[in-house]
Amino acid sequence: MGGMTGVLGNIDADGAPSMAFHLYPFMLEYDPYSGDHGLGFFGHAMNVGAYAVAHPALGWLCFLCALEPAAPAAAEAYTLTPLDSLKVRVYVAPLGLWLVLQTGTLRSVHIDPANRTLVAAVAAAPTASKVRVQLSAPALATGRRSASGFAVMGAAKVRGALELPAVRGTDTMVTVRWVE
Repeated sequence: MGGMTGVLGNIDADGAPSMAFHLYPFMLEYDPYSGDHGLGFFGHAMNVGAYAVAHPALGWLCFLCALEPAAPAAAEAYTLTPLDSLKVRVYVAPLGLWLVLQTGTLRSVHIDPANRTLVAAVAAAPTASKVRVQLSAPALATGRRSASGFAVMGAAKVRGALELPAVRGTDTMVTVRWVE
């Protein structure tokens, strides 16, 4: 997480990038050169997202997101709120699911493993007529994930992504189902 997000700390209050913020007690200032910041920021933009994991002893944990249990009736269900800089990607480790938006931003993701559903609330861009989602399961090859057959309900496959009509002024609900 530090390697992925540390580059954001190298941007000063005016928005100017620098190679680093020097924490020497006698210095405490930004480096006057921008140098590697572009490459570091590229790495950030390519990898940042919300990451939810299920630890055997600690339970569900969330990185770059907030995680809250759902109503008591759904004991294993959680709602994830992305807190990263882009809010377009979420990885749910217990499922091995990587969800990436091509349009819009994620407001929240409700995960209900018992009912095998994930519902993402997507705020569409003001000029967008569609919400575009890509799903991949990069961890399934390891054999440690039992979820498979991910599908977005009501979506049409268009140019390598799944499309749903955007609802202007309200969140578009993207429902993903899977089989075990």
